[in-house]
Amino acid sequence: MSKNNRNNRGGGSRGPRVLDFNVERLPVLTLVMRDDAQTRIDVTTPTEGMYEELRQISPQLTAAVKEPDSLDARETYDLAARLISCNQQGLRVTAEDLAGKYRFNLESLILFYGAYVRFVDEVTSIKN
Repeated sequence: MSKNNRNNRGGGSRGPRVLDFNVERLPVLTLVMRDDAQTRIDVTTPTEGMYEELRQISPQLTAAVKEPDSLDARETYDLAARLISCNQQGLRVTAEDLAGKYRFNLESLILFYGAYVRFVDEVTSIKN
């Protein structure tokens, strides 16, 4: 038995703990996009600033279901692209990518935002 293992046995003092983010499995929301390659994007949690933007845009998304013209499409696509760009693959996604390459429309945006809010709420509710 190594010296380190002997010292860490029983009720004795423990060595330093290591949280290695390279091996730790972090929570993700996996998206399978509508492009020809069906690109898979593992989206991670947002920055606090982006999450606040998401909370501010939520009422507009709800209203857009009944009145699509009430939605600022550019702002909505831009925020979705920035949120999706927070991903494990390091893939940068633009608003133009969403509308073009990935074939997003209003329904896609509403579905994404709903799933993303649920994902972040689940992550933030996890007890340490």
